[in-house]
Amino acid sequence: MAYNHNSFYYHSSSWQNNLSFACGLRNWHDFECKPSEHYGLKPDAASTKGSDRDTCCDVKKCDTFKCPNDTKWKSKKNAIVGNTKEECCEKMTCDKYTCSDKSMQLLVNPSKRLGSTDEECCEKKSCMNWKCSDATKWVHRADQNALTNTDRKGWSDEECCEKLICLPEICDPATAWKPKKNDGTLQGSTFEQCCDRIFCEDFVCDTDVDKTGKGTQWYKKVDTNHYKWQGSTNEECCQPRYCSQYQTSHPTRWRRKSDRGALGSTDVECYDPKLCSEYCCADDKKTLMPNAEKKQGSTDQECCIDKE
Repeated sequence: MAYNHNSFYYHSSSWQNNLSFACGLRNWHDFECKPSEHYGLKPDAASTKGSDRDTCCDVKKCDTFKCPNDTKWKSKKNAIVGNTKEECCEKMTCDKYTCSDKSMQLLVNPSKRLGSTDEECCEKKSCMNWKCSDATKWVHRADQNALTNTDRKGWSDEECCEKLICLPEICDPATAWKPKKNDGTLQGSTFEQCCDRIFCEDFVCDTDVDKTGKGTQWYKKVDTNHYKWQGSTNEECCQPRYCSQYQTSHPTRWRRKSDRGALGSTDVECYDPKLCSEYCCADDKKTLMPNAEKKQGSTDQECCIDKE
């Protein structure tokens, strides 16, 4: 068989020409879409004939671009063409972020900070703006840390306030209040928080020998459905009976005591005795009876006898 040189050359040249027009190969190199940030080879470029951008390349679109660091950048809503962060993404600034916890606040200059998380945008609030929840149980700490001279951070009683612990001296007077059981952790600074009431219920007033609630110097105060008397002394639990309200049945034998605040409801408590030794008989025919210093009275009939 004769060798046809021209035929071989024709077929070889035709094969090379066809290959050179495949988008995937040009002069044995990949076809380059320019600018590369906007264009890329079509998926079927290797089997597509052509050597120009319109035939071989597709426009790169933002819907296939993934923004880096998705807490600081997000896809633009209206971006279509592009393949860079600047073209397809927009900044997420901290001024548009809300801290997840009430105890946190945005860092300074939030509009100039990128982020969308607590770690990137937030910090603990300062204690100087915190108000202790109960002034009877907490006292505010200093606004600054003494060692570092920096603002104290926190947003709770535990972080920003010191506990007020119940002390025995709060329960004053001790006749009306007694300290509650306390292992050193009971919190408070008022009677109600730190003390138990002492009620008059079981108290017996002085001079109430029979425990009837009625003594010669004191009446027991009576509790009601709405109020219970509190204390453990006569003054707290009893009503005084003043001698000024008492009158003796034997005024010739008794002289009222000079103390106007004296308590009592008997002759002995409210009066001093009138002794016959201090009396002068009105009738000249009479004289003081024997042992006049031991006799009570202030009349001839009580203190005198006829002279012999």
